[in-house]
Amino acid sequence: MKWLLRNRETLFPALSAVALALLIAVLVRLDILTASKLAANKDALSALSSSVSMIIILIGSVFSYYRFFRGRTFFARADIDIEVTIIDTDSDQLIHFVVIEIKNIGTLPIWNPTPVVDVTTIDGRTQKRERWDNWLEGRVTNSTEVYTVVDSGEDASFFNEHKVAKDAWAVAYVAYVTAESGETWKKAIMVQNKPGDSS
Repeated sequence: MKWLLRNRETLFPALSAVALALLIAVLVRLDILTASKLAANKDALSALSSSVSMIIILIGSVFSYYRFFRGRTFFARADIDIEVTIIDTDSDQLIHFVVIEIKNIGTLPIWNPTPVVDVTTIDGRTQKRERWDNWLEGRVTNSTEVYTVVDSGEDASFFNEHKVAKDAWAVAYVAYVTAESGETWKKAIMVQNKPGDSS
């Protein structure tokens, strides 16, 4: 069943061709389609052939659009990356410096991407969960009123930091980046809570 769903775009044209071949075979068997009748109606067959060719080209164009362009041309697409750098301190906590990078891999610009990250700190006893929604963007100006636009092929970076107890085993980061148009992209990583580690 899964194979049929994955290959439905290819199967439909193939099944259509098989059905057309079977229809021609039935017409020949019933003497509706014969060589003498074809010779007597050459002009009509020529016009019919041209019409069929145009229909096939139209159907092929529609299938090509759904197979190769739909979901790629008219929708924003992005790739999300999370980088965590762990810094040692003199206290009983480590500093996690987190950078989220969104790269526009589509053809449409991404307007005002907004990151939100669910953070889970794991130790031997409990799992502490929190959500970060206050991110700074790496840009030249410090004004908060600047509107962010990520054009095709470009990227934007957001950063934040927090402190994690040294006895924690690991920290999981699940990032969601939502564009103003409603599209959301997701990336999840887990890092070991050791100074000097980065991922």
